[in-house]
Amino acid sequence: YNWVSDVHATVSAAGMALIFSTDGNWHSALRKLLEKDFFQRHPAVRQSYLITTSPPISLAQLKSGRVKVGNVMFVDAQPHLVCGPVGMVSSLGSAGHLEGESIPIVKTYGSVILKRKG
Repeated sequence: YNWVSDVHATVSAAGMALIFSTDGNWHSALRKLLEKDFFQRHPAVRQSYLITTSPPISLAQLKSGRVKVGNVMFVDAQPHLVCGPVGMVSSLGSAGHLEGESIPIVKTYGSVILKRKG
């Protein structure tokens, strides 16, 4: 492929197979999930997906379907899936921005600091 570092465009995401919005930097876990599981079961999606990791989940994207990535404006980009802390997802659902069932995907026991021995 050809690599271009400066692109300005407006692109419709209406035909994308998967639009996924997260509340932050989940890309390392998502990459593993997509590569090792999801794309194996749904290979066509590999060629047609958009993931935004802007903290928090963009309410403007949910409402308008518009999200800007660098100099590229995506329109018709309402997420099919969102991922975030239960409180944020619940508040988006209560405000009428989500439909369908919420599914827990991670269980946490809080933040920890690891110190190297010695």
